Formats: sequence, structure tokens, C-alpha cells
Amino acid sequence: MVNMFKQHQTMILVAVSFISLIVVIALTLGRSRPENTIPSDNVTTSRFQLEDPTDTLDSRSLGNINFLISDDDLPRELPVYQILNRSKTFSETMAIARGFGIQSDPSVLNDIKDGTIFVWREDSKYLRVEMRSGLVNYKPGPEDDHKNDTSGNFLDQDTLIFVAKNLLENSPLLKNESISFDSIEYFVPTEAETFRVGDRDEAALANVKFVQSVNGFRLVNDLARLGTLSVIVDRSGNIFSVSIDKLPSIELIDNFPTALTNDIKQNPKKVTVYSLAGGSIDTKFDNVIVDGQVFIDDIEIVYLQKTSGDQNFLQPVYLLRGSTTLLDEIVEIELAYPAIKNSGF
Repeated sequence: MVNMFKQHQTMILVAVSFISLIVVIALTLGRSRPENTIPSDNVTTSRFQLEDPTDTLDSRSLGNINFLISDDDLPRELPVYQILNRSKTFSETMAIARGFGIQSDPSVLNDIKDGTIFVWREDSKYLRVEMRSGLVNYKPGPEDDHKNDTSGNFLDQDTLIFVAKNLLENSPLLKNESISFDSIEYFVPTEAETFRVGDRDEAALANVKFVQSVNGFRLVNDLARLGTLSVIVDRSGNIFSVSIDKLPSIELIDNFPTALTNDIKQNPKKVTVYSLAGGSIDTKFDNVIVDGQVFIDDIEIVYLQKTSGDQNFLQPVYLLRGSTTLLDEIVEIELAYPAIKNSGF
């Protein structure tokens, strides 16, 4: 009886030892196996895979892209950043409203595309905050006031810049933030009660644009006509509307190899139209197809932010500037192309 017990005990010990050996082998194999094995032509780490930074821009059928410049001025690597926090909390959104002098409670909208949106209408003021993207639109006065008024003279450019920058720097979103003047474009009213980009003398409104910088490069978004920091004013300098798409909190991930002109030629499907004719042709709403020869004579590196908020990484993008023929006219064109080489999307 004792011998049988000892034999039984021995069998249990052997079984336990065998199971332990299997566990050790499994753990050893698990540790030795490379994590997230990815094809070498994808720019990725074990923690992430880069997304397409230009997928919210409108693709267009393009003819041959001809580069009139060399690769000499292009960097061979550029940094990519992880976006830590872009969405707004309820308390942050209420603080924005209070900063604009709005004391009432908002209406809450739920949009399939843009997510939760807070909207205020108080006296003549209008404020719209997209919670997910953090995009803010503000109008301090009645929408129709002076928007089609082309009488009188515009304030001089320096004064327009001062008025717009002063408003932004004192807004609840951009206090203590560094911004710089980018450009001014003029909106001319049309018979269809819309606007086109045109000459100062014909315009009723001026769109004064400012930018923030990432690693010394401009931060832009997928609304080329509006821009990231935009203040629209009338001829007298009264504020018509304000749009703020500020730089979120970001953290450097690493530097990655960049694409060169030959990479762009070999991947025409990744090329998208950023702007046409200096923004006077709206690529999102005008039915325009660019299918002629495109001649590129300048490349700017920018960081592109998606207004949808559907973005995990802030990546560099090439803006390819040049000209093309459209409806028998030569027009300016800006194309966008992901600057990181072989990103895997």
C-alpha cells in the first residue's frame, strides 16, 4: 500500500515536472519570437503603423508630373510625432465659451462624421466646438453684416494683420502660444451668394491666415482655403468669423527616411490635389479633373493636420508647387504627397 502511494506520488511529480517544462519552453519560444513581424518596406515599429496623412484630400486624375528641381534640397529623414491629446473635454469647451464672453449652455449635436459638437447662440454671437477634433469656429456678430459690402477702403495690410493677430493671441485657445503671419487672401462676393478668391479692390472680406510650426515647418490642415488659424474681417476691420485648428499635444516618435522625387513619380496614386489657382478653385466642391502635364518647381515641407480629428500621428507632407493647364489656361497648382518613404498605407 505504501509502495503504491509512493508510485502514485512519483507519477504526480513527473507529470508536474513535465507540465512545468512545457511552460518554460513556451515562454522561451514566446520571448525569442520577434514581435509584430512586418515587411521591411513598411515604416513601422512594434507599437504602430503610420496612417495615410493625405487621405482626406481629394484625389484627382493626374497627367505626368515633371520635376524642374532636384532632390538636393530635400532632407533624407524627418521626424514623426504621436498625437497625445486633441479632443476637448466638457470643462475645456465651457472654458472656451466663457473666454469668448458666452455664458449660456450649449446645444449638443451628434454628427456621424464629426462626432459630438457643442453650439452656442447668444445674442449675436455664434460658437461651434467639435469635441473630437478640437476645431473651433466663432462669429462675434450677425452673419450677414457687411459680408457683401465692397464700399469704402480696406484697412492697410499691417493693420489687418494686427487686428487679426490680436484677436487670436487673446482668445482662450491661443494664449501663450506662438503664431506667425502666413498670408492674406481676399473674398469677392458672387451672384450665387458665395465667395471666390479675387482682387483686393473687388473684395468684401479679407481672410488673414496665421500658422503654428512643428520642427520649424508650417502646420497646415486639409482645408487649404481656410487654413489652421483664420480670421476673416470686413473692409473696416470688423471681425466676421474666426476658425482655430490649433496644434495638439504631440510627442516625438522617431526620424524616418523620406521620399524623393523618383518615389513620387513611381507612386502617382498617392498624389493628391491640395489647391488650384491659388485657392480660387475649390477642389472639394468644383468638379475639376487635373489630367494635363504638371510642372513642379518648388517643394515645401509641412505637417498636415486632419480637421476630422481622425488621426493618431502628425506626419510631414510635401507640398509640390508648380503649374498645369486647366481649361486651356495655365494655373497654379499645389499637390500633396506623404514625405515619409514606404509608409505602408
